[in-house]
Amino acid sequence: MEKISILGVKETIYKEVLDNGLEVIMYPMKNVSDFSVKLTTKYGNDYVKFKHEGDSKWIETPFGVAHFLEHLTFHMDGYEAMDVITKDGNYSNAYTNSDCTTYVLSGTINYEKDLAFLLKYVFTPYYTSETVEKERGIIREEAKRSFDNVDNQFYYNCKKAIYKNNHHRDYVTGSVEDVDNITIDDITNAYNTFYKPSNMFLVICGSIDVDKSLDIIKSTLNEFDFKNEGKVVVEDVDEQVEVYKHESIIEDKVNIIKTSVSFKMPFSYFSSLKLSTRDLYRYLHFIFTINFGATSDFAIDIENNNIAPSSPSVYVEIEDNFFIGTIEITTNKDKEYIELLKKYISNISVDEQSIIRKRNSVIGNYIMHFDDSNDVNHDIGSDILMFGDYAPDEMEKLNNLDINMINKIIKLIDKNNYSIIKLVPKKK
Repeated sequence: MEKISILGVKETIYKEVLDNGLEVIMYPMKNVSDFSVKLTTKYGNDYVKFKHEGDSKWIETPFGVAHFLEHLTFHMDGYEAMDVITKDGNYSNAYTNSDCTTYVLSGTINYEKDLAFLLKYVFTPYYTSETVEKERGIIREEAKRSFDNVDNQFYYNCKKAIYKNNHHRDYVTGSVEDVDNITIDDITNAYNTFYKPSNMFLVICGSIDVDKSLDIIKSTLNEFDFKNEGKVVVEDVDEQVEVYKHESIIEDKVNIIKTSVSFKMPFSYFSSLKLSTRDLYRYLHFIFTINFGATSDFAIDIENNNIAPSSPSVYVEIEDNFFIGTIEITTNKDKEYIELLKKYISNISVDEQSIIRKRNSVIGNYIMHFDDSNDVNHDIGSDILMFGDYAPDEMEKLNNLDINMINKIIKLIDKNNYSIIKLVPKKK
């Protein structure tokens, strides 16, 4: 087992890739009584056309299969997996997004028993026409609610303004029509392709014994005969560099206007800098939060001019080969807000003092996460999904941010390649 020291915090994580390909990452924590376990398959709603490397025939499925499969995975022969864990006094759940499905286990007791059971139920597919139809009815209603939900409508309309073809614009549940068209063959094909250890990773944090945990994982998975069918290939979707819509307005039953501005920044913008995706993400996070976050001059101007009751929310995401920088706010003074925002967009800049202030805040949050099993589990899992692994030198990187590099990145951002989405009250 590989022992990895986390620089700057005097913590250690343990990593092992099993013979079957499952990547296991464990972080034993002192002074906590709980545990957090997440088993993730790199399969989400984006993956609707795929095959094994070397195969000539593509497998195509409707949107929503990943989410449908998540629901079905809890069904066992004669009982529900979630009920077993609940009776043991622990928490069990799962979630699906565009690029992954994650099964969650957390609690304070019966850790070893429920860790083994988590692995057993996820790797024991049980689909019958009865369970499929039962879940289809539940998911149809969930899809209807999702399409009717104002926040969901706003979120997906933002994605539809950014992207012309990229599947991040498509609902994770699928449409009601998608749900109706999903077959047992679709589910089986997806499970057999993506629910194999070599396409998955397991992160465990908290009050755990590393050696015992690894023994449980190995002995449990030795009961299964996993087939190695090679690497999975997912069809690349051709997506344009420019935002699909520069401005879009949605009307719904709201009392106050919500505005989202999203910059679309393909990786190719920054290829000349020879930086890793992780380093670019870190720099872009600093650039956007320093210029538009809660302590920015922009936020102070919003407050001083009574444009909005609170500061904007600012975040940077990685979606396939794009960085998406988003600035959201709720205010009925939307015209004044956009006018002010455009002024600050044209003058994006960063100085040494702002870097120091932001770095201190980021490092403080980074260190605090090592005290919470769920937070640090989330951080490790997110890093693996976004960058392929967890970096032990994040503190070192934060302490060595280069303002000259930041200025180079700022120059390469297309300040006009953004979409503006407004959610406004429906006209009477």
